[in-house]
Amino acid sequence: MDFFLGWIEIITGILLGALIVLLFAQNRIHTLVGSLSEKETLAGRIPQLEEKLRAQEEERNHLMKTVSALQIENNGLQTSLDEEHRRSSEKLKFLQEATEQLRDAFKALSSEALQRNNQAFLELAKMTLEKFQSEAKNDLEKRQEKM
Repeated sequence: MDFFLGWIEIITGILLGALIVLLFAQNRIHTLVGSLSEKETLAGRIPQLEEKLRAQEEERNHLMKTVSALQIENNGLQTSLDEEHRRSSEKLKFLQEATEQLRDAFKALSSEALQRNNQAFLELAKMTLEKFQSEAKNDLEKRQEKM
């Protein structure tokens, strides 16, 4: 009976070991099945993600072309602005020079007009004085004759 009992213990040990191995294997299988299911889900998303990536690359390329076109336009506008600034500076310089010339011309004309007015006034005063002198001389002569 010890013989059978030894075999029973061996068989029980083997069965218990097999049961433990089976439980570990079943747990590992569940883990692997879960991992496989997750991988299949992720693998199913690959075409969607590839399509999304392609669309984003197309949008990026479109935006890069737009940026490039805007940079070219910006450069053209900057050149135009610089040219307009240069022309405005030239016009301002011309206006300042013209203002200075007009100021000088006005000073010269006003000085000349004042000189003429002074000269005319002096001539008029001289004529008026000569007239009064002549009248006074005539008046004096008449008075001297009466005396």
